[in-house]
Amino acid sequence: MTLFYMFKKIISKKNLEAAYLKIAQDMELDGRSYRYRGWDNWKLSDLELRSSEVLAEIQLELKEFKALVPAILLKIPKKSNPQKVREIYIYNLRERIKAQAIYQIIEPIFDQYFSPYLYSYRSSHASYFAARSVARHYKKYHQRDYVLIGDLSDYSNYIEHEKLREKIRILNLDKEVEKLLFLFIGNEVVRDGAITKPKVGLVQGVPLIALFNNLYLDDFDKYVGPKTDFYRRVGDDLIMFASDKERLLPLQQHLIEEADNLGLKINQEKSALHQPDEAFDFLGYHFFKGLISLPDNYQKALKLKWRQQFSYYYRRHEDSKKKYLQRVIHRDRQNLREQFDQLAEQKKFVNDEKQLRDLSESFFRILTRYFFKDYTPRNRRLLPAKLRKMGLTSVYKHFVNTRYDAFKGKN
Repeated sequence: MTLFYMFKKIISKKNLEAAYLKIAQDMELDGRSYRYRGWDNWKLSDLELRSSEVLAEIQLELKEFKALVPAILLKIPKKSNPQKVREIYIYNLRERIKAQAIYQIIEPIFDQYFSPYLYSYRSSHASYFAARSVARHYKKYHQRDYVLIGDLSDYSNYIEHEKLREKIRILNLDKEVEKLLFLFIGNEVVRDGAITKPKVGLVQGVPLIALFNNLYLDDFDKYVGPKTDFYRRVGDDLIMFASDKERLLPLQQHLIEEADNLGLKINQEKSALHQPDEAFDFLGYHFFKGLISLPDNYQKALKLKWRQQFSYYYRRHEDSKKKYLQRVIHRDRQNLREQFDQLAEQKKFVNDEKQLRDLSESFFRILTRYFFKDYTPRNRRLLPAKLRKMGLTSVYKHFVNTRYDAFKGKN
């Protein structure tokens, strides 16, 4: 398509309708359609009553490059650590439709431009394939390769606006399309009751921000990728393998210099150059001596969830305990089978069989306490009688049955 035609396609009625339907579908799937509302207090159901009229207004606002309505900043506790908070931004539905309309036309242009080493928020390079390729390379070369891990702290919040605009200009898009993209750089937010305009960082909450995040380090990806034996970047996490340590040292320095040039902050606790026999974490996996395992914090969170789910304090009588366990195993949503499925699916490259057996036994220890109040070897031996005919498979067996290829080297 011609560049001018791209702008016309973005603001076309057909494209805006598709953007609206995509957002409506996503909200229906995750249950937000009746509770999501931005600064204008509109919910999706309000928009449905006059969607044609609103889409026409959105089309006019795009033609006129109208500034975005401020997004609301919310602070919510982190699941992993409730003592800390993470910031999320809530855009008005109108602005989300605009962003989606722009995104679904320009995404292929960005994707074609990105380096082949980038695996985040790309339809052609899903993060799953990054994890798979890292696992394959590590298992084959763990005794030989040095590993450089890079982690950027609050990556999106440190992106400098003018430097991002310059990178977008290099794409040689139509000036009208550039102006639409620039609406989402340095846009206003409502923070602590006041309207502010961030001097650095991006207001997340729309898919365009993922494209901007990918683009900001694209030059680094293209420079580093050919100079290592193996390189992958997933968002603000990157990894390099090389058989010669001397090849990684200048690239480590280049990362430091590039981060400084772009205003980014390197997480020193998670970024390091590792010897071939040293342990490291990447993409939710723990790597050590050829084994790929679950990180300690992931295991702790999983065990805590099980302990909270099966606490003997809440149900004193054995019959009620059995009935509750039956419900958890067989209920329609988020039953134990689905939980174990998610573990196997999300952590499919784990090959540390001993760890999985230990994790499986930890689950049964929790169930032992659930039924008997105290854990003893004798109570553990009596547990299978309590579980008979419930159809409960161990975590380990479930993992092997559903992800058998993980133990056959086919991953």
